[in-house]
Amino acid sequence: MMKRIIKVVLIAVSVILICCMGIGLATNRPLSDTYIEEVADNARKIWNIPAVSISVMDSETILYNSTEGFRKADSTDKVTEEDYFFIGSCSKSILACIAAKLVEEGKITWDTGFFDLYPELKVGANPAYSSITLENLLQCQAGIQPFTSGTEAYPQADPSENPQIVFFKYLLGKEPSSQKENGRFAFLYSNASYSLAGAMLEKASGMNWENLLDTYIEGEIGIETLVGLPYLFDEDQP
Repeated sequence: MMKRIIKVVLIAVSVILICCMGIGLATNRPLSDTYIEEVADNARKIWNIPAVSISVMDSETILYNSTEGFRKADSTDKVTEEDYFFIGSCSKSILACIAAKLVEEGKITWDTGFFDLYPELKVGANPAYSSITLENLLQCQAGIQPFTSGTEAYPQADPSENPQIVFFKYLLGKEPSSQKENGRFAFLYSNASYSLAGAMLEKASGMNWENLLDTYIEGEIGIETLVGLPYLFDEDQP
């Protein structure tokens, strides 16, 4: 199976609308390769982004791909289709994909409770979290602290402790960040919620996150991934 490098995934219609509003491009032009490249390049310049990659695909293949710009700001080193882009929160869609695969294999269900897999963490946890499930965590309906501002305090782990478990105890000991509605917490976007969901997939599969990526994303789908910032693997990467 051909390996495909993960690129920044942009919703083409949204990108086109934003760019048309920003630079006044006519919306009745044919959706040609040249037009898409022009829209991408103008969007890059408007938002002061070194490079933009647009892909259009269906479930079988990549139908169109355009990569415009430079690997680094203020450089003339052109970005290529084979370069790695740091995709940040798009990794949550990868998490959901792996969850679905594990559900298909019967290793976990959407209704599996967090404390079904981590009963030892129920001691000291806020009782309000007692019934949160994988589905709740993936849908950000578990009341978990957001951790979206970048200014939140993190607990310090001793060298003998697992920092992941220390963080989970810290999260689960806090008051919920949203109220319950009809038996479940109201939606509140939370990065930390996905951390708990990822830990459930690791426990259910017996694999760590990197092995899950290798097995289900690269092995089955054929998308090559690296965990971390691209330039840490190769200084010439974006």
